[in-house]
Amino acid sequence: MTVPRKIMLVALGVLLVVSLLGLVLLYEAEKAKQANLRQQENKQIAGPGAEAVAGVPSDVTQGEVQVKLYFRTSTEVGALGLLKPEVRRIPQSIMKENHIRRLVEALVAGPVSGGYRTVPEKTQVRQIYVVSNLAVIDFSGDFTARLPGSVLEELATLFSVVNTVTENTPGIEGVKILVDGIQRKTLAGHLSLMEVYQYSPEYV
Repeated sequence: MTVPRKIMLVALGVLLVVSLLGLVLLYEAEKAKQANLRQQENKQIAGPGAEAVAGVPSDVTQGEVQVKLYFRTSTEVGALGLLKPEVRRIPQSIMKENHIRRLVEALVAGPVSGGYRTVPEKTQVRQIYVVSNLAVIDFSGDFTARLPGSVLEELATLFSVVNTVTENTPGIEGVKILVDGIQRKTLAGHLSLMEVYQYSPEYV
């Protein structure tokens, strides 16, 4: 084998390695681009100025705070009495987003003193956005997929979240719900998810 041929083979090998490295870098860049696009889409849905908090709360807490969690009542009170409050104490988060996450995850965990759960137990809280006086809660698909299809159960689920968050979070007056980062038309075929909902005492 002549020297020029050896040099040619080495050069081809180096070229192949560089090409493969370039493909890997392009793949990683495209992944990052797609992730950024998804994040921007979520922010556009939530509105300008929204900040997301994902994963387990990691902020500093200051003792505990007493809250009211709204679960499905075992007996209906009047025509619309679907929910009953359950008083609990939870860690008091400094960040408003993490406080909301703790409230909603307590709903997912279910009641401890009677009543029935309103949020399917395998539901995950993907992200929390706070925009001025609005809380945007992004649930996993289990939130709608595992929900019973009656309008009463949809009302109980929706307003257990809305009433719990608005009553226990100073400054939050409305709640908007996303599912898997998407603004869906309905919860499970009846109630619109295109709207912002406020505290509704008529369901308690």
